Amino acid sequence: MAEPIEVGQYVRAGGYVKSNSSGSLEVNTRKDGGDWVRDRLMGAALHGPIGRKQRRVRASWLIRLRWVAIFGQLAVVGPALSTGWLGSEHLAIYVSIVCGLAIFNVAVYLLSRKEENPSSGSLVLQVAVDLCALGALLVLTGGVYNPMAPIAFVHASLGPLLFRGVWSYVVGLLLLALVVVISGFPVLPLALGQPAVGPVIQGMAHVIVSLVIWVLTTWLAASLHRHQALVESLRVAQARQDRLRVTGMLAAGFCHELATPLNTLGLRLNRVEQQMTSSSPDIRVMRESLERCEEVLQSMIGQRLESDDLRFEFLHPVELIAEVTHEWSNGGREVRFEAGECEHIEWLLPRMLLTQSIVDLLDNAHHALTSISAPDPIDVKIDERSGFLEIAVEDVGPGVPAAVRPHLGQPFVTSKPEGSGLGLFNANNLCVALGGGLIIEDGPVGGARVVLRLGSASVQEEAR
Repeated sequence: MAEPIEVGQYVRAGGYVKSNSSGSLEVNTRKDGGDWVRDRLMGAALHGPIGRKQRRVRASWLIRLRWVAIFGQLAVVGPALSTGWLGSEHLAIYVSIVCGLAIFNVAVYLLSRKEENPSSGSLVLQVAVDLCALGALLVLTGGVYNPMAPIAFVHASLGPLLFRGVWSYVVGLLLLALVVVISGFPVLPLALGQPAVGPVIQGMAHVIVSLVIWVLTTWLAASLHRHQALVESLRVAQARQDRLRVTGMLAAGFCHELATPLNTLGLRLNRVEQQMTSSSPDIRVMRESLERCEEVLQSMIGQRLESDDLRFEFLHPVELIAEVTHEWSNGGREVRFEAGECEHIEWLLPRMLLTQSIVDLLDNAHHALTSISAPDPIDVKIDERSGFLEIAVEDVGPGVPAAVRPHLGQPFVTSKPEGSGLGLFNANNLCVALGGGLIIEDGPVGGARVVLRLGSASVQEEAR
C-alpha cells in the first residue's frame, strides 16, 4: 500500500522547515545588526538542538559569553581583595581557575573552526566546565553569600534556551549540583562576618529561584519555538502560494493569447465544412479537438475567484456538507454521509469555495467508479481531529497511480484523461489558506481517500 501524501506538507529537517512537494525556501541572509541578533541569537535559542547550523551558532554564542564571564571575573579581583571577599591566600587559585577557563575557551574556539557539526553532548560538556569553574570561584569568595552568586541563575535560563529535551534536564541537574556545592563548602570571607542566615537556607532559596526561572524559561522557549515553527511554515506556504499565483497569471495570459487563434481556427473550419459536399472524418476529429481546447480554456478561465467566493462566515459544516452531498446525489448517484462527534460545532469557512471543492472531489470519485463500472456508493465522512476539521471523500475505484500521487494538487496535474487538475489544485489552496492540508491516500478497502484538513480550532476560537 502506498504511503499517504499530504499535498503542501511541510517537515522539519535539519532545523529548517522545508517543502516536500515543490520549490525551495529563500532565506534573507543580510548581516546588519538587527538581522544578526534575530537570526543568529534568537535562532539558536528557538530552534532546538536538531540542526547542524543551530548547534554551530550555539557553540559560537557560548564562546562569546565565556569571554564576557572571564573578563568580568578578572575585573572584580581588585574590588574583591580590597573589600575582603577574596583572601590573598586564595588569589593564586582564583587567577589559575580563570586562566584555565580562558585556555579552555581558546581550545574550544580552535576546535569549533574545524568541527562542522558539534554535538549537543559537547555543548553540554562546555556548560559543565563553565559551571565547575563558576562553582570553584564562588566557593573561594563566600559561596551562596557572595553578592555575585545569583549569576548562577543565568544558567537556569541558558539551559532551556540552548537545549531541549534530556540535555536541558542535564544542565538543570548540573546547576542544582553547583548550588549544593557553594552552599555546603563555602570559604567565608572576613568581610562577611557571622552570617545571619545559615548556608542551607540560603542554598534552598537559590534552588527555588533557579527552579522557577528554569520552568518559566522552558515554557517560554517551547512557546517561542512553536511560534517560530509556525512562522517558518507560513513563510514557506506564502512562497509556494506566490509561485502558484505566478503560474495562474501565466495561465491567464496563455488563455487570452490562445483564445484568438482558436476562434480564428474555428471560423476557418466552419468555412471549409461549408465548402465541402460531404463530411470528412478528419474534419470531425479537428472539430472535436477544437471543442476540447475550448473546454479546457473555459475551465481555466472559470477558476477565477469573485469577491463573494472569498467571504468567510461561521457555518455548521455538517449541515453544509449534508446539503451539498444531497444536492449532488439527486442525479441518481449514491452517497453515504457520516458525521462524527461534530454535529453542533461552528467553523469559520468560505461557503462557496468549500462547496466547490466538495463537488470537485465528488466528481472525481464518481469518475473513478464509472471508469471500472463499479456500483458502489461514495463515502463522505466529516469529523474533528486534533483541532482540525477533516472532510474525507472515499471511493473504491482504481485509486491514484503512484507516479501521479506526489504531484496531485499542482495545477494541470491529473489522472483523468479529460481532466485539468484544477479541482484538486483549488482544494489544496483552500486547505493551505485555512492552515491545513490536502491528504491523498489509499482507501480502507481500496480506491482513493481524499481528505480536506481545514483550520485549527484555536484559530477558529480567536476569530470569534
